[in-house]
Amino acid sequence: MRNYMLLTLCAMLVVFAGCQSTRKDNGKFLKNGKDATGEGGSSALSIFSQDLQPLNQGGSADASQPSAVSPDAGKATPYEALQATEGKEIPLHPIPEGKVFKSPSEISPELAAIFSNIHFEYDSYEVRSADVPFISAMGKHLLENPSMEVRIEGHCDERGTREYNLVLGEQRSLSARRFLVGLGVSPSRLHTVSYGKDKPADTRSNEEAWFKNRRAEFKIAE
Repeated sequence: MRNYMLLTLCAMLVVFAGCQSTRKDNGKFLKNGKDATGEGGSSALSIFSQDLQPLNQGGSADASQPSAVSPDAGKATPYEALQATEGKEIPLHPIPEGKVFKSPSEISPELAAIFSNIHFEYDSYEVRSADVPFISAMGKHLLENPSMEVRIEGHCDERGTREYNLVLGEQRSLSARRFLVGLGVSPSRLHTVSYGKDKPADTRSNEEAWFKNRRAEFKIAE
């Protein structure tokens, strides 16, 4: 019994001595490396914090993270296309200085066939169903050629005041522009101008001439 008590006492002394040694070693580590709040220290918390920094702060992008990709060149954003299809106003972009626009026929027969005039009913700026295939072909060509810019010119027949027809011509050019934006063409590539009744395609005063003059023309930038 006495021997058992002596063995138990020796074992306790060994365990106590080991704990003291461990505490000294830990104290030495904290003194040399400094604790979590000290300058230059690296606690477990600070190490994990570094590991959990967002990867866009120097790390490679995570494949699961959405990247900020700009819209395809020359294409309308989904919001712009939606605004156009709902008939809402699309902000205009200034025509770049020095930009020269030519009639499609001056550039090539192919462009002349695609960018033909569209026409409007009397006192209206809605794109007619008969012209939808033509303006749709323009949109397709513009999407296939993302650097191409177009100026849409609105025209009217001779009836009505000059001021009224300038506004109507503007609405006609904007209507054609909205249609193209709704097809996916970036509005920054589509410029508008109104000539009202100042530039008739046919100077006669009859229904045939008036129909020709109620139009939108499309000019291509060089």
